[in-house]
Amino acid sequence: MTIYGSDVSHYDLPNTIAMIREGIVFQTHKAGGDSNAGDTELDDWWAYVKGTDPDEVLLGTYWVPRPDLYGNPTSEADRWLGVLNRSCPGWTGREHILQIDAEKWPAGAKTKPNRAYIQTLANRLMAKMPKLRPLCYASKGQYGDELRGLTIPLWNARYPLPNTTGDFKSLYARMGGDKGGGWQTYSGQMPVIWQYSSTATIGGQTTSDANAFRGTLAQLKALVAPGWAAPTEGEDVELTDKVGSKAWPSRDLQDFILDLHGLRDVLKGDQTGTKAAGYAPDSPLLELLGIPARVASIEAKLDKIIDALPTS
Repeated sequence: MTIYGSDVSHYDLPNTIAMIREGIVFQTHKAGGDSNAGDTELDDWWAYVKGTDPDEVLLGTYWVPRPDLYGNPTSEADRWLGVLNRSCPGWTGREHILQIDAEKWPAGAKTKPNRAYIQTLANRLMAKMPKLRPLCYASKGQYGDELRGLTIPLWNARYPLPNTTGDFKSLYARMGGDKGGGWQTYSGQMPVIWQYSSTATIGGQTTSDANAFRGTLAQLKALVAPGWAAPTEGEDVELTDKVGSKAWPSRDLQDFILDLHGLRDVLKGDQTGTKAAGYAPDSPLLELLGIPARVASIEAKLDKIIDALPTS
């Protein structure tokens, strides 16, 4: 299954309900980034869409980082969240796409955020909003292999038929659909979303950005808002789960100890046989894994913790 999305800004009409009624399942609006002020129509857009059913549409915002204007990515993350708190009241009450819009602008290479800048921005967002995982809109054409090692998913932009107009669904088919040219691995990742046109007609609005996700809405939500997903019987449980919690009454101390062993294995360089990649973005384990300079110290502390714990 493939679902469709659009990203909009003050260049579009703020009322995008017609887009949603026509089949847009996820939508992001520009929040700001490339100026002191946020997007001038963010408030109006939010007023129209905030009442949509979260089970039917996933909303979000995008931020345009400009390292030439704002050199501190941590401050930029805080500025983004500040704009959302002011302009989108209640936004934290539902899943939300945090789309980092990384690209090179006419002023040259200095406008293009590098991997370190993007990663720092993403890390700050996840620290402040632990239920969410940002996506990085960064095209293969502009970045190639420069983002290898980035820990958040990629969103590619590639227009096989530039300036071609038409209905967004028919355009996707004409661009190759689920086997189209935008679905190509780069920087060590297969992009999770493909922006395949900037001239699509959606809900009566022309020159619209059209995007595709190869999966269901539930799968996209799990990707961008993993902290919202409630555990179901049979799923892996993270170290953050409490022993004997209501969700997992059978969870015992031995399971907890096994998780500690798994973390220690990862710190020693053994990535196999562990659940490291599946840890929730708000898990404290991710902070440990991201500090290689402290590996020896952490490993020693884990040895002491494990040795001190009872075996049953």
